[in-house]
Amino acid sequence: MDTTFLPQTFKALTAKNEIRSTIEVEELPLPKPGKNQVLVRMAFAPINQTDLLCADGFYRKSEKAPYPVGSEGSGVIVAIGEDLKVPHKVGDRVHLHYGGTLAEYALQVSEEVSPIKGDLSFEEAASHIINPCTVSYMVSKAVKGGHKAVISTAASSALGKMLIRALIEKGIKTINTVRQDKYIEELKKE
Repeated sequence: MDTTFLPQTFKALTAKNEIRSTIEVEELPLPKPGKNQVLVRMAFAPINQTDLLCADGFYRKSEKAPYPVGSEGSGVIVAIGEDLKVPHKVGDRVHLHYGGTLAEYALQVSEEVSPIKGDLSFEEAASHIINPCTVSYMVSKAVKGGHKAVISTAASSALGKMLIRALIEKGIKTINTVRQDKYIEELKKE
C-alpha cells in the first residue's frame, strides 16, 4: 500500500461526549488501513437524522471519543489493507454503508463498502441506504396494516418525496404537511 501522496491529517465531523454532544470539525491523523480495511477519500455524504442522533450517543462507530459522524456516503478507495474479505482495489468508486462518512477520509471494513455500478454519480450514490430502507420499511408497515392513507409530516424532504412515490405505487394515498407554502405545488406534482 503506497500512501506517499496522502495527507498526514484530515478533517472530520466528530462528537466529543458520551451523550448530548455537539458536533464539531476536528483535525485527525490519517489512519492507515489494517487487516480487512480500506481507506476512502469521501466525495459526498448526506446529513441524516441518524447523524444528529450520533451526537446524542446513538449509532456510534467507535467506543471512545472522538466519535466519527456520518452514516453513509460515496467516494474513491485510496488505500487498502491486507486480507480483504471483499475484494477492492485502489481507484474503485464506492458506496459506504457505515459510520464516519462526514469527513475527508473514512476508514471502513471491506464488507461496508460496495462498488458504484454504472454511471451513477457520487452524489446519487451517497444516499443509497438510509432513506430507501426507511421508506421500504414504512411502506411495508402501511401495506401490512391495510392502510388506505399515510400522513407524512416531512413531505418536502428527500425521504418524504421518496415515500410519496413508493406509496402511490402501492395505491396508498398520502396526506402531506410542509413547513413552507413554497413546497405545496412541488408536492402536488409528485
